Amino acid sequence: MKRGWKIATLFCVMCLLQNALMAQVLLSTQSKKAKKHYTTALSLFRQGNIGEAMVAVDKAIKKDGLFTEAYWLKSDIYLYNNNWQKQVETLRLATRPGMMSVLQTRLKLGQSLYGNGQYAEALEVYQTILSGKSPGEKIIEFTNDKIKRCEFGIRMKANPLPNKPVHLGEAINTKNHDYWPSLRGDETEMVTTVLLPEKVANGIRYQEDFYISRKKNGEWSPAIAIGKPVNTENNEGAQCLSPDGKVLFFTACNRFEGSGSCDIFISFKDGVNWSYPMNPGAPLNTESWEGHPSVSADGKTLFFSSERPGGKGGRDLWQINFNIDKGRKVTFGALSNLGDSINTSLNEISPFIHSDGKTLYFSSDGGHLGMGKNDIFIARMQADSTWAGVRNLGYPVNTHHDEIGFIVNAGATIGYFSSEGMDQLSDDKDIYSVELPRELQPSPVTYLTGKIFDEFSGQPLSAAFELFDLENGRLLQSTSADGKGEFFMMLPTGMSYALNVKHAGYLFYSDQFLIGENFSLDSPFVKQIPLKEIKTEQVIVLKNILFDFDSWKLKDGSFAELQNLTTLMRQNPGMKIEVSGHTDATGTKEHNAMLSEKRAMAVVAYLKEQGIGLDRMTAVGFGSERLLVPDPMAAENRRTEFRVVAL
Repeated sequence: MKRGWKIATLFCVMCLLQNALMAQVLLSTQSKKAKKHYTTALSLFRQGNIGEAMVAVDKAIKKDGLFTEAYWLKSDIYLYNNNWQKQVETLRLATRPGMMSVLQTRLKLGQSLYGNGQYAEALEVYQTILSGKSPGEKIIEFTNDKIKRCEFGIRMKANPLPNKPVHLGEAINTKNHDYWPSLRGDETEMVTTVLLPEKVANGIRYQEDFYISRKKNGEWSPAIAIGKPVNTENNEGAQCLSPDGKVLFFTACNRFEGSGSCDIFISFKDGVNWSYPMNPGAPLNTESWEGHPSVSADGKTLFFSSERPGGKGGRDLWQINFNIDKGRKVTFGALSNLGDSINTSLNEISPFIHSDGKTLYFSSDGGHLGMGKNDIFIARMQADSTWAGVRNLGYPVNTHHDEIGFIVNAGATIGYFSSEGMDQLSDDKDIYSVELPRELQPSPVTYLTGKIFDEFSGQPLSAAFELFDLENGRLLQSTSADGKGEFFMMLPTGMSYALNVKHAGYLFYSDQFLIGENFSLDSPFVKQIPLKEIKTEQVIVLKNILFDFDSWKLKDGSFAELQNLTTLMRQNPGMKIEVSGHTDATGTKEHNAMLSEKRAMAVVAYLKEQGIGLDRMTAVGFGSERLLVPDPMAAENRRTEFRVVAL
């Protein structure tokens, strides 16, 4: 069993105690001995002497069996001990005939029942409140809201999700509290936050560290601490991994590098080690609380929670565009609040943007209709980039306990999250997985991975590459391979892509491919990309120069590639090229020769419009004379090429 984690409970109880101490002059008993025992019980409880406090409060009740505040204190002691049943029994006793402040007791009783997931019993109590003497406008409003939430909880439990959450086992879950799961895009690594006890002079303090587990042969290895310099003697938590697993975004509080109470920090993986965490500063981090980062698949947008001014109230979800250059300098772009459909006057935390770029999961502690504490919700991005369709994930993912840190794998079928109450025998925070029904899934994604290298020597190249939507030429992602020439990108399935790779001193590489629905994390798209040095007689196939059937009008998806060719010509002012068009063997030789020449001329005309002199270019159409593959009808034979004639 893990040690009890009662910080939040203790805070709530201390607030109750403070209110009770301030109100002692209004105590419902006239017995001096009952008051004395009650005061003693309060003092003992404040000192953490729970057992002695219970003895004292029982003495107070024995002296006056109608002492309402003593029953309230006794119920608070049971609350602190997580003894929900005894708490409810105690509060029910305080609603007997002759008791004072029965309305307030019923409010406490309703909250206790609702907080323990006993929605039908809580509903009955709240309905009793409304049927009694006029309780006042604010209490009516509060009670009606609670009735709505009880009815929601009853509906959710009556219509559960088809699959129950599954405990991830002892490899991921330690003997301590475990939460905030985060995955590398290919699901080979999981990082979690672990709450660790530490002996100090006056008892035990708790602090958070990161642990990592690696998947081998389909099984998670036992989680081990990430270690220094990321883990410290202070708290590190609420993290997310970049899709390639090489950047860690996380929350840290009260650091000397901080801007406020809690900030978002970044650490980079160098080989097997992590760099010293850096605070990227404003406007991401402010004097207010910031935390719970989630990075988009393209590494250009960070979603996070913040208490900064300008929100809807409490903690809101925000997003900010950013860029990390090769020197690891972070620059920021547009910052925006996710808006009224997501954020409420209460707290929204724990955002997770799926790699499909349009499905968001988050937790809310009551601003949206839920089942208790923090519930998990889903929302979808609309065509105008706003969010809509906020929906509670339902029972049994959500319970009357805290559910946070929800993430979904690239394949879009499995969710991972932490819950403090899935195991009814304890209040442990552990990590669970759940198979999602289709309506709660994002769009599936896979990943593109591979290596870029010199065609002749085989040496790796840290080349830059860009990925475009082949249909409209829209830039989707831009990044660079690492020092080993390796790259990793998350890609939605069912789309056609154009790929351009560039490195100084080399001709650019272009490719196009369709990632169909059949691709998955078990069969990712792997590319080995050889680059050719800039030399005469080198030939490059321009795979992303696109035409409609029997047409020489350039399609929109061609212009990114044409711009790369323009840039290459500008960077090499002495370069002269031959642009050649090629067709398959469909149609007559004469028609194919004409069509291929006009297509080559269209490319030359575009370059001329960009300021490239005609004396540096020639256009030629070879028709079907130079087939790349033996099949005369193969699509590979329909292409545009350029050859370096002179430098």
